[in-house]
Amino acid sequence: MIVLDTNMLDAANFPNGSLLLMLRTLAGHKNHVLAVPEMVRIEHVAHHRRDVAEALRAARQSLDMLGIAFGRDLGSPLLDLTADEAAALRSDALETFEILPIPPGAAEAALTREANRQPPAERVWRDGTGKRVKARGARDAVIWLTLLETARSRDEPVWFLSEDKDFAVGTGWDPDLWAEAVAALGEKASNLKLVQGGFAGLLAQLADPSEMSVADLEPLLRSEAVRDAVTNKITGPLVLNRLARFLPHGPETAHAEVTRVAFDKRLDRPHAYRVGDQVWVTGRARWTGRKEYASVQGAGDWWTASDDVDEND
Repeated sequence: MIVLDTNMLDAANFPNGSLLLMLRTLAGHKNHVLAVPEMVRIEHVAHHRRDVAEALRAARQSLDMLGIAFGRDLGSPLLDLTADEAAALRSDALETFEILPIPPGAAEAALTREANRQPPAERVWRDGTGKRVKARGARDAVIWLTLLETARSRDEPVWFLSEDKDFAVGTGWDPDLWAEAVAALGEKASNLKLVQGGFAGLLAQLADPSEMSVADLEPLLRSEAVRDAVTNKITGPLVLNRLARFLPHGPETAHAEVTRVAFDKRLDRPHAYRVGDQVWVTGRARWTGRKEYASVQGAGDWWTASDDVDEND
């Protein structure tokens, strides 16, 4: 079983990301079930509800402005759309994973662990100035207790894919968590495995290594499909939200365009793996280009800027 933490579910661009498709393919090839803890579903849906609410607000504001400019009612199609409806749809979509239920009593136990600064909850009691630090981490504690119950009830490896450092020390489990797992699970503790490094880390654990040189990869990295994928990643709301403090009219009125993106022959740590009859490659490549931003508020009131792209992925 492969279990996704909230950060990895987001990184996979659920529900339609190409990385998620690759993850499903790998899981199917290795006969692993893909799962998410119920706590992860709750947290992911909460984030999605907020994102949709913000997107609807920005869209309605922009369409109202354009409606005035063109003398048309452009906002009506959005009137019946709600963030709650989007959240319900997203929650239903997550049923494509196996949902791991919260064990009985886990919520209360998690709050107690949080109050006592017991991992994976925050362990810090005071900051560097001596001021008390608020307790946090009950959600991580619920996820941890769910993982323990899942490993206890199954006779198979449980691969937990997460980038949350509260579960880890270095590349392995936090020693206190691992000691708890051994005490609770006995020999089954060896089935509970932490995977860091994202999808590349999972490939290194589950897939078969293959040989491929940088020279073999260069034609692929120069292809139009890869260039378009890089361009799409560095153009969009995340880029604009980071620039919000510089935009005179706010990110909801802004537009970004990326041009002249090209692979610049820098590829670090490439690793190739065979999955079925395909070879998959992970690595860190560098592209360069130029991106241009524009923000508009009212007729003729434009603000523009541009800078160089130096993107690694």
